[in-house]
Amino acid sequence: MEGVPFEPLLVGVSGGCDSMVLVDRLYREGYDIAIAHVHHGLREASDEEAHFIEDWAATRKILFFMTRLDWAGRTSSQAACREERYAFFERTMEETGRSRLVLAHHQDDQIETLLIQLVRGEAQVDGIPVIRPFGNGWLHRPLLHESKQ
Repeated sequence: MEGVPFEPLLVGVSGGCDSMVLVDRLYREGYDIAIAHVHHGLREASDEEAHFIEDWAATRKILFFMTRLDWAGRTSSQAACREERYAFFERTMEETGRSRLVLAHHQDDQIETLLIQLVRGEAQVDGIPVIRPFGNGWLHRPLLHESKQ
């Protein structure tokens, strides 16, 4: 996959179409991948998604790491979910010695981010970076130049 080094990767997989396409492509291209899944515990479908991803990984003999978030006494805002997700990804990278996190953000996400930055009147409208430092390594978004379709 263009822009992704051929070394051990941690792939953030939600179970949605985007992340499943990404992890399947990486798997088919022969990358050494491990899956990190965050069970947000906010929807009934979350249990089913977690089981699906775990089974998908087991069938392919892929390492699978999961955490289930506990919102007791806390508000589960989008920002709080993102913060918890990224903290889990960082911990998992450290624990597994993997220095590359790969996420499935795509061109449509990029357009949304640019529009939000424009509406907010941010001084620098630059969108989502394809690669940036993260934790003990790097975060890659190889699908940013591809549409969701």
